[in-house]
Order: sequence, then C-alpha cells, then structure tokens
Amino acid sequence: MITGSNIKAININGNPAAVLGSTVSTCDDAGQSDHCTVVAPGTVITFPIQYPGQDQEQYKRDGGLPINVSNPAVYTPEDIAYRDQPKSLTALQWSASEVNKGDEVTLSCSTSGVREGAGVMFSIYPEGADTATDPPLMDIRGKNKGSRAEVKWIAKDIRKPDGDQPMKWFFTAWTLYCQKEESGVIQVLNPRITDVSWKKKSCFLGEKAELTIKSFEMSNKSPTISIELWEEDENSPDDFVLTQEEKIDSDEISVTIPFDFSQEELERLSDFDMDTEGDLEIFPVLKYQDEKLDTKPGIVRIKTGA
Repeated sequence: MITGSNIKAININGNPAAVLGSTVSTCDDAGQSDHCTVVAPGTVITFPIQYPGQDQEQYKRDGGLPINVSNPAVYTPEDIAYRDQPKSLTALQWSASEVNKGDEVTLSCSTSGVREGAGVMFSIYPEGADTATDPPLMDIRGKNKGSRAEVKWIAKDIRKPDGDQPMKWFFTAWTLYCQKEESGVIQVLNPRITDVSWKKKSCFLGEKAELTIKSFEMSNKSPTISIELWEEDENSPDDFVLTQEEKIDSDEISVTIPFDFSQEELERLSDFDMDTEGDLEIFPVLKYQDEKLDTKPGIVRIKTGA
C-alpha cells in the first residue's frame, strides 16, 4: 500500500503507482506504516510487449513496455536484521491422518524467529509430486500467530471414478527468508457402494435370496448399513417389505434375506403391487446413517404361486 510520495500522485489504469522515493506498507509490516521506501536500482529497458487493457498512447510514448531488469528492493534496517536472524518452520502436521472426501481438515506448523503476523504459505500436493517442478493443487495463505500458523482445507479426491489407488496428500509451508518444509501425508477416502446384485434373479416364496454388496474404502471402518426391501415404489408405505442391518467389514459381502411373508403381508403387497403373473418384484435400497446410498440395484422376482 502506498502511504506517501515525494511527487504528485501517479495513476496507472486508474490505480495509484509507487515511484522511486514513495513510502509504502508491505504485507508483512504487521500494522506498521511509513517506514519503508521504494528503491529501484538497475536499468529500465522497454520491451515490445502488450497486454489486454494496456494504455496504447502510453505504450507509444514509452516506445514499448518499460521493465526494470534488476530486482526492485524495499529494505529498512529492521528488514535486514529480520532477514538475517535464524528462523524455522517445524512440526508440520494434518489434524487427522485419514478423512473422507468433503471433510474439513486443518494444516498447521510451529514457527520460530518468524515475525508476528507474517504470512505463511501452505501448498497442497498429491503424494509423489515434485514440489520443484509440479504445481500444487492449491495454495492457502495463513499468518503467524503466537509461534503457530494454520489454515483450513476441504479434503478433495481427484481420482477418476474408477480409480482404485489411494488418494494421499502432503503440504509444504514457507515464509519469507525461511526454508520451505514438507509435511507427512493424509489419506482422503471416498467411501461408496460400487455394486449391488442378486445371486439369483428369482426365487419362491419361503426361500432365501442372496444379495451381494461390493464397496470401496468403506470396510476399514466397518460401518453398519440398512438394507430396505421394497416392491415397486419406495415412497409408498404399502410397498415396504422389510429392513435388515448388515456390517460392511470387507470390500464384498454376501447377505442372505428370507422371503417368508405372513399371509397379511402377502395380501398387503399383492393387493397393490402383484404383477399379472402373480409374482412380486423386490428391489433393495441401501442407507447409511439414514442417508440413501447411490446404488443401482437389480430386482429379484419372488414367485408366490398365485
């Protein structure tokens, strides 16, 4: 931010511009102002470079785009002392080692010798990335506060829908005049049901049917799901058949379901839903914590003998 100038204000495309001798406040000044002065040593060379929205008249007057080929610098004695003092970022960590896609997670690090309020950049990479050449998934800027910096991130899974390799991430942390450091990894799970199918497409009333459920990244926590069976319309109470709870403790489980209806249940279902052949067509709906799981289950035909 420009806080003072020794000449009349200069605007570029409507924005104030700092010039040689201007006093400024920078992003790491932690509330201080008017203690830095712009100096721009080096040679300015004009280049035939144009960009959208550029002032064409100014471009003609300058004979091109003026660029200082040396590094501009903003230094005070305090800046030099801060630059030279030892500083480090340590204890880089995630708030959890394993989360589900969409969960909020915290990235943090401890700081030493870093100015209060100084910016700390957190960059997130997929496991195996080369931080020297590969771009990060994203950068999140935090601030040093009480010898600690942290940011929040919503866990992402960038695998293809059929990807079956673990999705793991690490992050780097960096601040001015300090070496970049690297964290350990976090695994992001995308638990889901991948397939639901009946072993047989039909059975007789009084028999048992076997339902196969395949899942991905669910079995490590062995969640319990509800299997609801319906005849035709899951939104109609008259079409409800039964519910059964099962634990997902492996990537593929087989569930045995008895179709031994009472006469009252059979009459309720047959009055509304029996097809012309006298059979019932039953399909499952899977739920976890009362939320319906995204599946495309098949139908099993129950032969009633009607």
